[in-house]
Amino acid sequence: MPGAEAVLRHTDALLSLKRPHEAERLLRPALLHEPENASLHLQLSRALAAQGNLEQAREEARRSLAIVPGDVRALLQLSAIEAARGDRPAALHAARRAVANAPNSAAAHCQVGAVLINSGSAQDALFELRKARGLSPEYLNGATTLALAHLQLRQYGEARTQVADALRLDPSDPDAHRVAGLIEAVDGGSRDALAASREAMRLDPLDALNREAFAEALKSRNPVYRFARRHTRRERSHGRIVRSLRIYAAALVLFLIAEFVPRAAVGSSIVAGLLVFALWSIDPASSLVVYLSGHRDVLTTTVRRSVLGYFALCAIGVGSVVWGLIAGHPEPLWAGVVAGIWAIAAGHAHRALPELLPWLTAVHVIGGALVLVTCVLAASGGEAFVQTAVIVGLGGLVAWFGEILDWRTISAGGES
Repeated sequence: MPGAEAVLRHTDALLSLKRPHEAERLLRPALLHEPENASLHLQLSRALAAQGNLEQAREEARRSLAIVPGDVRALLQLSAIEAARGDRPAALHAARRAVANAPNSAAAHCQVGAVLINSGSAQDALFELRKARGLSPEYLNGATTLALAHLQLRQYGEARTQVADALRLDPSDPDAHRVAGLIEAVDGGSRDALAASREAMRLDPLDALNREAFAEALKSRNPVYRFARRHTRRERSHGRIVRSLRIYAAALVLFLIAEFVPRAAVGSSIVAGLLVFALWSIDPASSLVVYLSGHRDVLTTTVRRSVLGYFALCAIGVGSVVWGLIAGHPEPLWAGVVAGIWAIAAGHAHRALPELLPWLTAVHVIGGALVLVTCVLAASGGEAFVQTAVIVGLGGLVAWFGEILDWRTISAGGES
């Protein structure tokens, strides 16, 4: 049995080659011989995280910390895992512990900044990331992460400056090319975004973030999608209170129209509903175009499921609406509305917290079956149609809002 140092060197090489399964197979026997070796536990955590096994990866990182309390490497690994799990408060807590234990560590300050960016607090992240750059100007990850903070704040000139610095440090760094593609997708041209994202994919084709960025660049070829993304970033910069006030104002306008201009109430509600459906369809529809254009491999399994669910329910909804218009009956039209609600919910299901995804799959299977039941009742003129349509439609709204709300941020009282 090779010694721990040899195993660590070998598994380092395997992890750099994106072969975490082989690394795990080497690390587990080594841990049987040296169960109190913190470095082996930490390396196993890295291998498990690379395979997407985040729960076991978190346990191994905690075991490493139990052996060497306060170890900065283990704290940073734990923070990265918690961020991948979607538990931002836990990720931020671990990263701040790392900074407290190693205040001169650029990597620790950079991790705090990365978690803050992921939490929608890019302005707060700037201090930590500038500190990281000041501590180590040659630290590549500091430059790319600072570029992401400027991108989130719509400071595109500063973001490009940081990316250029990162590419100066390492012209072959896939992360720098990926971030350059994200900047161009928002504030440049789709051709430049595709070129940068394709280069990141060429340098590291197995990296999930590179594939996601390439998919984003493909979707940005659609000018409507690009406009919607820019509008979304601008809206997020206003804060949750302003965004909520705009929603309440729109609802108030509809209420006033219904109260004082009853004849226009139905038409206004239909227009508002179609507008909401169209706006929330931009992302899943763009992903569907990517799926059908031969680039489905860059979409994650979760996104592909969302796209197919969106497409199927949209087809049902459109069919119901066309049938209702031809037949002149209102029931199929309302069945189409219910299908449209569930289509939007399915199209955004991949945005939910990771631990909710298995449950949401079951919810959407049941929801799809109930949509079909609603359509059957609309066709047969069943007495229970109205009650069924209302209940199934409300269920779709609950699923939709449950997916897009950040429950952890809300429960922590955060501002997104």
